[in-house]
Amino acid sequence: MIDINLVPEQFRKRRRSELLSGGVFNIPREVLFGIGGGILALMFLVDGLFFAVKIFKFLEYQHVKAKWQDIQPDKSTMDTIKQNLQEVQKEVKAIKDITDGQSSLWSQKLNAISSGLPKGVWLRKVTLTDKQLFIEGSTVAQGQSEVINVGSFVSNLKKDTDFTQDFETIEVDYIQSRKTEGLQVSDFTILAKLK
Repeated sequence: MIDINLVPEQFRKRRRSELLSGGVFNIPREVLFGIGGGILALMFLVDGLFFAVKIFKFLEYQHVKAKWQDIQPDKSTMDTIKQNLQEVQKEVKAIKDITDGQSSLWSQKLNAISSGLPKGVWLRKVTLTDKQLFIEGSTVAQGQSEVINVGSFVSNLKKDTDFTQDFETIEVDYIQSRKTEGLQVSDFTILAKLK
């Protein structure tokens, strides 16, 4: 078959096979296959490197995770100790704030509490916070009402001016009666608010 083309050669459309096999670029097929193979090999190499980096990072993560699990019990213990320390520091600060700015001596107040106790009344707990003093105790009636014993105790505290000078109010918070081994016992709480 004879191909007649009247268009000058520089303006003719070239076929794809002509471009690759000696047309414009004049690159042999072996070189093109070599370049293509090289590009594929480079892509596989880069992919392999990324895979190796992923494996390295995964192993590093597993190592750090194992270390974290080893440290976790110690961390829990340290967190508990830290929380307890913060609570103790808070209590110490509250007591320091109470005692620093005031001229009262708490040993005198404790002596006043001790000397104001009527017969048949005993204390279980004395708690001081930054705002209040709680006195918890119990009383047994010996021929008189338990309420009278508690009232007598509060009255004795109110009469002591060394004790009352740092408190706004001294009141009975609650009284609750119960029977124990045939005795009528009343548990009470006295609340004294600091100025």
